Amino acid sequence: MSAKFHTIVKQWGLVSGVRQVNSDLITISAPPSPFAPQTRKGRLILLVETEGDLARGREACQLVATTLRDTFYADGSLSITSSLRRAIKAANAALYRYNFEAPAHKHAHVGVTCAVIHGRDLFLTQVPPAQAYLASAGKLRAMPLPLSWGPSMDGAALLRQGALGTSLGSEPEFSRAVLQPGDTLVLCSSNIAQLLGKTQAEELFCYNDAETIAETLYRCCREAGLPEAHAAVIEIVDRPTPAEQPTPPPPPALPQHQPEPPRSGWLARLRRQAVATTTSAPAPEPQPRPAAAPPAPSAPALLPDRAPATPQVAVVARPTPELLPVAEPWPLPPSAFLGEGEYGGTTRPPAVQRRAPVIDLSDNTGLPVDFAALPPKPTPPPPTPLERLTLPLRRLMAELLSGMANLPRRTARPAERLPAPGLRLKGLTYRRRRPPLPWFNILLIVGIVALLIVIGIQQNRRRDQAQIEAALSQVASAVSSALRSDDPQAAQQLLARAEQALSPGGAVGTLIQSGLITTTKPLVWSRYLEVRRGYDQAMATINRIGFLDELETVATLPGAEGLIERVVVGTTTTISDTPPVFYLDRGNGLLYEAGRSEPLLRQELEIGPFVTGPIRDMLWREGNIIAFDRGDQLFPIYHVYLRSGEDWLANQLNKTEHMEPADGDLPMATFGGHLYVWDARERQIWRYYSGMYADMPQPWITNAGGANLEQVVDIEIDGRIWLLNRNGSILVFEGGQLVKQLPPPELSVPLGAISRFVVTPDILSADGLTVEQPGSIYLLDLRNERILQLSKEDGSLIQQIQARTRGPLNQVSDLAVDAARRTIYLANGPRVLRAALPEPPAPPAEERATATPAP
Repeated sequence: MSAKFHTIVKQWGLVSGVRQVNSDLITISAPPSPFAPQTRKGRLILLVETEGDLARGREACQLVATTLRDTFYADGSLSITSSLRRAIKAANAALYRYNFEAPAHKHAHVGVTCAVIHGRDLFLTQVPPAQAYLASAGKLRAMPLPLSWGPSMDGAALLRQGALGTSLGSEPEFSRAVLQPGDTLVLCSSNIAQLLGKTQAEELFCYNDAETIAETLYRCCREAGLPEAHAAVIEIVDRPTPAEQPTPPPPPALPQHQPEPPRSGWLARLRRQAVATTTSAPAPEPQPRPAAAPPAPSAPALLPDRAPATPQVAVVARPTPELLPVAEPWPLPPSAFLGEGEYGGTTRPPAVQRRAPVIDLSDNTGLPVDFAALPPKPTPPPPTPLERLTLPLRRLMAELLSGMANLPRRTARPAERLPAPGLRLKGLTYRRRRPPLPWFNILLIVGIVALLIVIGIQQNRRRDQAQIEAALSQVASAVSSALRSDDPQAAQQLLARAEQALSPGGAVGTLIQSGLITTTKPLVWSRYLEVRRGYDQAMATINRIGFLDELETVATLPGAEGLIERVVVGTTTTISDTPPVFYLDRGNGLLYEAGRSEPLLRQELEIGPFVTGPIRDMLWREGNIIAFDRGDQLFPIYHVYLRSGEDWLANQLNKTEHMEPADGDLPMATFGGHLYVWDARERQIWRYYSGMYADMPQPWITNAGGANLEQVVDIEIDGRIWLLNRNGSILVFEGGQLVKQLPPPELSVPLGAISRFVVTPDILSADGLTVEQPGSIYLLDLRNERILQLSKEDGSLIQQIQARTRGPLNQVSDLAVDAARRTIYLANGPRVLRAALPEPPAPPAEERATATPAP
């Protein structure tokens, strides 16, 4: 606060009709001491109010007040307006979070009136509902203008703004004024403004003190029956005048000095003239003079009488114009003429009429200065990292600018005097002098070189930016054309062109390798990532690619060593149950179940009349797992082991010793408890009836329809029998006869060798007739690390399922699909992985039809 005036604050609060001396919704904060860091922020006076019931929003009001005060004083900005804006923003965010977490009956919207008095300046910040009045120099200003005073654009604009807590953004209203002694600032709740008219407010605020204004406002609220109201009155009061201060004791009388002999000089003459004035001849009788005339000048009392009065009487008896004041009603003190010759000997210029007598302070004893009471200089903030980096450059610029400023002030060196001819030089009468450095030319050259360097850097940046934009625009244009193309082959060619540009040898790949496109350039890198995502999305849309985002490890071989060659997922009675997962370590001939560390079935076990050998295959049959092994090379008959609780039953499959296996094993499948085995030698499917596996099998195919059955590698059954050929084509049989043949899908990346596939059955509704979700065909492409989902109707491609990057599925060997739970299981090296089946992407034609409405 300025040392010339201080403030008087009167406040009260009305809560449920009960008066509070100090309102809990009014916060008055001041620095604890003149030397506190908060002193530079000034004095904070804060009034908060809520819309509706105050009891419901009291907690919210206290939260807003505390947050606003702490943030204002903690902010390191030197600008009070900036600190207030940050404090309002922090309070709004805290209230918004409070409303979001609090129950509905405690939600509140809060208005704020915040005044900061810093020196003579007043900073006022308001968020409606709010009301403030400022009476200055007999004039009253209301902020905002009350609606009862008449329509106003400012008041309407302020009312349109929202209170704190209504949204994440808040736009407060800022005002500023210069305070003077006698001004009055009133902060009150918005409901009080409805009780005061313009004339009544002017009479109340402009011509009363703080206590009278506070009591009058309280009586108005009581007469109007307001249950809730709050007000704070701040009066700017001047400090006590010198007349009101206690009169200091008179100075002690100076001792009289003995007369001294006359001295010469201007000081002696000045003293003699002063003494002569006091000892002149008797004055005539006093005549009455006007009351407004100033008193006659009197002789200075501090000059001793050191000269005889006789020689000076005649000199002072005749007044001269030099000794009379010219338009100066009061005599000037002697200290005003020190150093200007003899006292009264200089004619003074016309003086301006003064309002108060001049007080001479020249001979008073000075007061000691208490340096400990002086406020310390504010500690400058620590330099920022940018200022530290640029410190040498700023020092160099300061030296250069100071040198250029002092250049015109330098004087030319005096011309050297040459010795006269014939005069012999003795000693060091001359020295070799160097010509002065042309600092101006040097600085000019340095400035020109720096300017050329900056221009060159800017030109290089523009050229690099144009090159980057051209390469990325080429890829974006190719991707956009591919998405709009109706020809699949043309779309593939455009995607190939975009892929070539993104490759290491392409236009964009070369820029990445050269460092023009790098993560250190955020704008360029974000543009590259945007183009890359567009290419990936177009590739997925056109090529029907679905990505496996989260691969979860379900089971792992002991020691994480070995290779899982077969995985089987069982069925459960309800979808909520977790299905059992079985996997086969073909190298060691061990059968495992997920969740168990010990093998479920291993070799050299005695089961019935057989001793188990290395387990070669397994299938899911009638709610349990069955496993197969094979005898020795002399008698290569298959044995089947059926699980019954924790025990196993064994049987042998007759005629399998004469069947020719495909890739070392016989393709098998179960359906309805029956076992179906493919015989590559006979080009026939042999069926073992349920419960009679030891009997001789019966041939199932009655009419092959002339189809080529030499490349069959796997078999699946879902009511129909599906035979997978090595090239990816599929033969469909029903009732022993060939029904249809599905060709291999045509892809941009051709199929590799296909040896494993899964056919999921159709999911029927409750009536058992309506197909709720059709099944699909899943082909495992080992070379390209992908799974192809095909339609069972025509073999068309639904989607290509793969990881986003190559590598996570580089050891995949088998798959199993749980269509009811839309989950896929993959045998990948020593682990069994599980992931959710991705949704098939929409075709480009459907996307265009969805994005662009018909005219």
